[in-house]
Amino acid sequence: AVCAPGSVTDTLASSGGTTCAACRAGQYSAVSTTACAVCAAGWVTSTLGAVGGTSCLACAAGQYSNQSTVPCVACSAGSVTDTLALAGGTTCTACAAGQYSSASTVTCRACEAGSATNTLASSGATTCASCVAGQHSASSTVACAPCAAGQYQGSAGHTACLACGAGATTDTLSGTGAVSCTACVAGQYGTSSDIACAPCAAGQFQDAAGQVACDTCG
Repeated sequence: AVCAPGSVTDTLASSGGTTCAACRAGQYSAVSTTACAVCAAGWVTSTLGAVGGTSCLACAAGQYSNQSTVPCVACSAGSVTDTLALAGGTTCTACAAGQYSSASTVTCRACEAGSATNTLASSGATTCASCVAGQHSASSTVACAPCAAGQYQGSAGHTACLACGAGATTDTLSGTGAVSCTACVAGQYGTSSDIACAPCAAGQFQDAAGQVACDTCG
């Protein structure tokens, strides 16, 4: 009788075989004259957990299997396989907090301060987004926060906001999240950046911008 692939005779390539035995789970043989071979982790046999495997195929890039009797499983974005863009992955590990990866075939990258990951202090982030103007973040594991009243930030990706001093006003006045700080024009004054500039009273003047008070005429 013919000994089918996935099984081997007791004499292998020699004549006179008396038995035909299936390769154990996790092993394989394409022809009955070749000894069963172990299929390594990151690869899977054609029969997985059953006996009689005829082939051993690597898990595709982005997939993994820790033993050849277990099907290859997709490693989700925010985690990476140990082989990245190569086939034969055996593990899938989440990116640490403060890091991110858009695909399991791409190494985890640090998300810089002034930006925040989509998972903040948790692992497994897939994105890293810069804080928008009017916001700040000292760490990518902390959500971007609006600038406090009296402070501003005119561009994206910053770790701190800037103080807007007296004689000027922010665009949000007593509100948070300001993106600009504008000096009071001549003829006006401002005692605090969270209060609108006020015109000089009758009998007073101010011929310079950015002042905290008006001068008396006369």
